[in-house]
Amino acid sequence: MSRLEVRDVTVAYGSVVAVRQASVSVEHSASLGIVGESGSGKTTLAKAIVGIEPVRSGEILLGGTPLTQRRSVQQRQWVQMVHQDPYSSLNPRMTVRQTLSELLAVHRIVPRSGRDARCAELMTTVNLDPSALDSYPHQFSGGQRQRIAIARALAVEPRLLVADEPTSALDVSVQASIIALLRRLRADLGLTLVLISHDLAVVNALCDTIAVMNAGRLVEVAPRERFFRDPTDPYSRTLLESVPRLSRHRGPPLTALPPPADLPDQPPLEAAARRGPGQSE
Repeated sequence: MSRLEVRDVTVAYGSVVAVRQASVSVEHSASLGIVGESGSGKTTLAKAIVGIEPVRSGEILLGGTPLTQRRSVQQRQWVQMVHQDPYSSLNPRMTVRQTLSELLAVHRIVPRSGRDARCAELMTTVNLDPSALDSYPHQFSGGQRQRIAIARALAVEPRLLVADEPTSALDVSVQASIIALLRRLRADLGLTLVLISHDLAVVNALCDTIAVMNAGRLVEVAPRERFFRDPTDPYSRTLLESVPRLSRHRGPPLTALPPPADLPDQPPLEAAARRGPGQSE
């Protein structure tokens, strides 16, 4: 099981406290969206969950097992992160096959003889054509690179996926396909998902529970429906009121994205290697 528990976690940079006594939990295969303005501490909390930032106090558990600061190889395998900018998170000197094969070898996921087949399977999982395995990151569009970053995270068979603004660098049509992909992966693989975002439309499309951060503190944690209908904290209400509305109706703000059930996923992409850098999907 992959239930995530964050208990009274404090993270500081020297004398500056970035996250103060944050407590929240996510059930197995459920999804949590952490929202707030820039500098609120949401990305710092995500990095603490992944193990990138040290925790000054409190504890983080996955499936009841404490995730220590000096994590074992297995614990690092359990929790993987998808970063905001896929281009900077991928090694430009390595092909997709080299990137994925390296992880499969280090973590001993499959024997050498099965690595190529597993790489092809990962590409298919994220709706990319396996024929693009020998291409480099600059040969893909932004959305395709994000899919490769997701495939890299999935290569080590994680229990928890932390996605930090995974759609913010993409246009709206590509955002929708990445959201649909993440939702499908969560359902198919039983992944627990933590999404960091300032985009309430994306959070509404992907998350079961919403946690709001303000000045390093979690000020509200609520189910998605309740949060968008009737948030309790004044800061949460301010966030919702800042979202453009298409009418003066009362209720949750209208977003640019369709409801979760209506988001299409893309079919497998063919000839990805022939696309130029920056070319949209």
